[in-house]
Amino acid sequence: MLVREYRIVMPMTTAEFQIGRAFAYMETARKQTHKGEGVEIVQDDPFDNIPLCHGRYNEGQFTHKIYHLRSKIPSFVRPFVPNGLTRIHEHSWNSFPYLLTELYAPEWDENREKFSIRFETLCLGDNRGKDENALGLDRDMLRRREVVKMNIGEDNTNFRSKRAKRGPLVGNWQEKCKPCMCVYKVVTCNVRTHFPGAEKLVGLVSTKSTKGIKIYFRVLYLTVGVVSFNSARRDESNDI
Repeated sequence: MLVREYRIVMPMTTAEFQIGRAFAYMETARKQTHKGEGVEIVQDDPFDNIPLCHGRYNEGQFTHKIYHLRSKIPSFVRPFVPNGLTRIHEHSWNSFPYLLTELYAPEWDENREKFSIRFETLCLGDNRGKDENALGLDRDMLRRREVVKMNIGEDNTNFRSKRAKRGPLVGNWQEKCKPCMCVYKVVTCNVRTHFPGAEKLVGLVSTKSTKGIKIYFRVLYLTVGVVSFNSARRDESNDI
């Protein structure tokens, strides 16, 4: 079993991040769209009284999606998926600032006994990635965990938003930026079967998933100017 915790410091507020997630998702989905393929939304409903993250959150929005064909699976998930699978189901509980996503393939693994993929995400404001166990992992998970501190500034050194007064991300920006927040994302990949390439599938997370996650958060950061502009427009409307 692979357990990897990403810590991504972002130069924005959690409110800006929450709005930016929608922009980033639409942009990455647009780039991954191919003719004849798509994402089927089976269910998209509010939920409550479902304890998440050790009972810290219990209400939000539940979605059940089916990704048709491999090219529609998010890039950071694709390395985990065995060849030949064309329908991946996603269950997601959004109780911001906490999010839980699980992926499985019932046509291939009805009882989810062969492999499982799980993403736990916690977004904390005024945080610079110093919490050693933000998601409350148990002792066994902590023993297996590998921590990766991701620097989105490596790809955004020249970006500057005058409107939002952010950037450029140079030097020790993660310790100095204001506002700031940190995304703690734990990826768990558990393969319990021996199909050709199973070990390679798990190992690919070290490169493919890291790259995909980094691209997603880089795109999200680039939305900060748009988010700031829309917020300003709303404030102007409220003043009228």
